[in-house]
Amino acid sequence: MTGDIGVVRQRWLVVSLVCVVAVAAACARRRGPSVPDVMNAARRLTPGESARVLTAARTAIAGKHGRLVSAADDAAGRPGMEFSIAPNGRLQFLRWSGGVVGGMVAADGTTTTWSRDVTVIVQLTGRPARGCDGTPRAGPLVVEYRNEGDGWLATARTRVYPASPTPLDDFLAGDLRVDSGELEMIGGRAARVFVAQWTAPATMGEASPTIATGPEYRSDDGGRTWTKPPPSDPPRLTQSLWVDSESLLPLRWGVMHVPDPEHGIPARPYNVFSIRYVDEGGLQPPPGATPPDCVP
Repeated sequence: MTGDIGVVRQRWLVVSLVCVVAVAAACARRRGPSVPDVMNAARRLTPGESARVLTAARTAIAGKHGRLVSAADDAAGRPGMEFSIAPNGRLQFLRWSGGVVGGMVAADGTTTTWSRDVTVIVQLTGRPARGCDGTPRAGPLVVEYRNEGDGWLATARTRVYPASPTPLDDFLAGDLRVDSGELEMIGGRAARVFVAQWTAPATMGEASPTIATGPEYRSDDGGRTWTKPPPSDPPRLTQSLWVDSESLLPLRWGVMHVPDPEHGIPARPYNVFSIRYVDEGGLQPPPGATPPDCVP
């Protein structure tokens, strides 16, 4: 009897192992190829595959710290803009600094100039914004800490930049409809580009209506004059993210103009940053500064 029981147990174990292997194989077939295999496919990716890659990129970049460096930064020897990514894979802090130079001319013709260093830290809190009157505002609560040499001043708003998308943030949020491009080489590394349409918000530029800056303005005469198109004729812009095919870390981010031959606008970058990672450091709100919890 004991021998019969042992035989039954062995048969049960064999059947169980066969079932486990069969289930694992079925699950693998349902999942399809791995994300690295998808990244290296010699074709454009489907929307579902692009979503898988961007989800993996958010996981890869979670908790990272680095700098966003433009070509102008490289040419001038500047280190670029610091960034920190939260544990959930979302952009959390940006920090940049630079000098501001000003001056005045007196009635007698004498000139006075001055300069000061400015440091800005922007925190994307991840919390919904609300007005100081208690009403909800569209967008997240963004806190800016600014120091021009006489202490930190904290203000709140709902956008990092009034005239551009925030580097990395829309892609890391995971709610963009993106199109996959081909594999490209960036600094000797293979990377795949993902492109999303971007349209300037209707309220963009209202805070500084006399300053014609930002991609929502257009020049039809080679840059001599700039105009803001009516809402019915918005500028055509895309934002792009290049993801490393091996590490799945983002390598480059940029806002690009879509070519508009009718108005003489070629395909050209508006703002492009290389993404460089560092092992040490991190960003925090400055000590002693009290952040507002509402938007004026």
